[in-house]
Amino acid sequence: MRNESIDDKRPLASIPLQTLIYFDFVFSVPNIIQIKHIYFVLQLLIFIYKGYGLYYASNLLSLDIFILVLSAFIQYPRLELGSIGNKTESPNQIMWLLLLCFPMAFFFFYFMLLQTYVLLAELVINIIGLIFLAFEIAFSVFAFLSFKNYEKTQ
Repeated sequence: MRNESIDDKRPLASIPLQTLIYFDFVFSVPNIIQIKHIYFVLQLLIFIYKGYGLYYASNLLSLDIFILVLSAFIQYPRLELGSIGNKTESPNQIMWLLLLCFPMAFFFFYFMLLQTYVLLAELVINIIGLIFLAFEIAFSVFAFLSFKNYEKTQ
């Protein structure tokens, strides 16, 4: 009897998902207090290089920078919802994390394939971003199903 009550209170939160979300925060989310947003700093440095070192139409450069800022405004809530949803075992917030993965995948593919100039550094950092995204999707689906199954049994 006692073992059953302990199993019922076992946390369902996914440690691999939380670890991925943390390192994705470190990799990609701009944080004003601490310099730990590798992706956006590198992208901005690359855009500065492109603006001064390559022939780049100013309207296209401003469009690319706008898309980068827009991706930051989607990435932060996506990771925050995923982190909170995982810690509170909320399937609704995990669902939002999954839904916001699609625009982020578009942004990563845009910066890899659809820009005027794509540098090797951009290719590498966007592939890393897509790898984070793929693993987060996989672990989020498992966490979502786990949380939904637990809700059904309650």
